[in-house]
Amino acid sequence: MESAVVQSPSQQPRKEAPLQPSDQKPAVLQSSLRELKDNYYEIEGSIIKETQKQRETQKERYSQVLDKVQTLKKLLKIEVEQRKTAEEHFRKDIQAQSNGILTRFTAEYLNQMREMQEQIDGFSQRRQQLDLKMQLLTKQIETRMVEQKSSILQRIAEKR
Repeated sequence: MESAVVQSPSQQPRKEAPLQPSDQKPAVLQSSLRELKDNYYEIEGSIIKETQKQRETQKERYSQVLDKVQTLKKLLKIEVEQRKTAEEHFRKDIQAQSNGILTRFTAEYLNQMREMQEQIDGFSQRRQQLDLKMQLLTKQIETRMVEQKSSILQRIAEKR
């Protein structure tokens, strides 16, 4: 980037009055004055050049800082995206594990329910068998009682 050189009023071309014979200034004073003016202009030019150099350096540093900020922004975006990706991965992994656990527990629960149903069915069958045995025993007892009753009644009838 080129910068325009700014000239101060003291750097603009000088219009010196020509020396006239009526001037009674000694030549030494005039040369000292010219030397002082030249030194002043030289110092002023150095200051302007140094100021421009400092401005350019400052612009360059500012540009470097902006570049670093942009780089950091990009890195931050990448980090955020990586974290989102990792979070989504973990969420899916946890969901899959939860589903697996739920499926296992559901299968275990269903197996336990089936086993309990089988036990209940077994108890029901035993009960039915016991009911049948009880009915059979009841009939046998009733039959024996009827036989004994008739046998007792026959004995009583015989004894009379």
